[in-house]
Amino acid sequence: MKRPPTELAARLRAVADEVLTGDRAPSVDEMAAATQIPRATLYYYFSGRDELVDFLLLDKIETVGAEVSAAAGGSQDPLTQLEAVLCAVVRTVATYPTLCTVLLARMATLSPMQTLTVAMETPVLRPLEELLAAGVDAGRFEVEDTGLSAHALYGAVSMAARSRFVRDGCIDADRLAETLVPQLVASVRPVG
Repeated sequence: MKRPPTELAARLRAVADEVLTGDRAPSVDEMAAATQIPRATLYYYFSGRDELVDFLLLDKIETVGAEVSAAAGGSQDPLTQLEAVLCAVVRTVATYPTLCTVLLARMATLSPMQTLTVAMETPVLRPLEELLAAGVDAGRFEVEDTGLSAHALYGAVSMAARSRFVRDGCIDADRLAETLVPQLVASVRPVG
């Protein structure tokens, strides 16, 4: 897969929710019609529909990663940073709810799941894991396995937000963050 130029990528992103919510992955012809991008242009960048959908999923992972990295990159107390990271995940799912909801189903069917899981490691989970490790070193967090805890925290927040979207049709990011984030932060604080 070649990296499409910015304008083409933006046009694909603009229709992502619409084309990914069906029972099957969209064809290149359907993507061309939805985006008004010539079919030949899409085939220049993508070998077929699987690569097109992979692009949309990987692009989403990069977007989440940028928000997580920005939230984790502050110089505040690790506890404050963890709250910011988890709130960033809630905001990202609220911003792209359909794409996030489809991500899990598509991970298993369109690409080797390992590829997309590994793609999440660096931009999304590594900053969270590093933040947890810094918090452990500072005595602010008590976790045995920072990698496993990063996966658990990210999974809990994103799954709760996706569930709200599926149930309610929308996500009140502020309210969900106010309710959920303190509970999750409390789970990694030292007991006593």
